[in-house]
Amino acid sequence: MGSFLVAFLGRIEMWSNLDIMFMKRIIPVGMTVACLLAACGSKSNMPEPSFGQVPIAISAGVNNILGRSDVSSFPNAVGDAAQVSIIACKSTGADWSDLYINHAIANVGPAASGYSLSWAEGHSQFWPSNGEALTFMAYSPITVGGSGIALSVALSDATPDVLVASTTDGTTPITGMKSGAGQTPSSINFLFEHILSQLQVKIKNTDGGTNITKVEIVVDKAQCSKKFDMSNGLWSQAAAASDNQVYSYSKMMGYGKNGAETVNETPVLLFPGTQSQVTINVYNGSNLFASRKVGDFLDTGNTAASLVAGKRTTLILSVAGNELSGMTAGVQDWGDLGDFETTVR
Repeated sequence: MGSFLVAFLGRIEMWSNLDIMFMKRIIPVGMTVACLLAACGSKSNMPEPSFGQVPIAISAGVNNILGRSDVSSFPNAVGDAAQVSIIACKSTGADWSDLYINHAIANVGPAASGYSLSWAEGHSQFWPSNGEALTFMAYSPITVGGSGIALSVALSDATPDVLVASTTDGTTPITGMKSGAGQTPSSINFLFEHILSQLQVKIKNTDGGTNITKVEIVVDKAQCSKKFDMSNGLWSQAAAASDNQVYSYSKMMGYGKNGAETVNETPVLLFPGTQSQVTINVYNGSNLFASRKVGDFLDTGNTAASLVAGKRTTLILSVAGNELSGMTAGVQDWGDLGDFETTVR
């Protein structure tokens, strides 16, 4: 009997030790679960979600680009990627010094008509919760902006094709507002327009008497840097460059011996209205053969050539013998405005 009691009491002690070991294991686990549950319920550790926000839906088009558009066709695209920058203010009062959307970046995508736009990562935008309307503007490339509503543009060998979207039809501002769980209109559409001018030069050597080997397009240094106010579409003068901007083209065998030959296949981008500050120099070898301002060229109606935003002006210089026998010019939508001509002796 005594030996039975000793064995029984030994088993009780073993079970007690097992219970203690089990509790030592289970209590820390329970504490961990409790801590996790407490953390999940803590507002200080997790961002509080925003309810009722309505994202702003956006899309885009470019003047004179119609139909389905691949991203690579968007001006300033790099390969199959392009971006635009968007700003907005509250429509009431239209105070552009107080931006509701401050240069947010959107990615350009393809669409059945025009281009799609989607907010870049970290740049998503939402309508004001109180239903206030917004007025929008946008630009490309994103490098010309940065703060406020003024874009800074400087001429160089790699001047970007600057685009601005500020109206729906040339006069009506781009506006929209939250409407229930959606928006009105269903997509904010940005119609981008070119704000610079294009210039292209052609040489026509009618009898080959003079070998035109070099052509220069020279922009006066005072007209090489400007600022563009997106709210009113006006240019303002920036500090003058240290030197003239010169675009130089050479051909040892001479230009224009087989009809009008394009000197610069890629048109030069210039500021609108600067036709009197842009000079065309034509060389015969190292000798300056002729020098004329863009404004010296006339169209068939004797209208002086001009540089117009979103237009391409094409100048044609005709050479006969030892003189510049004629100068014509034309302009089209990112094409030409017409043909301009004059006789120089």
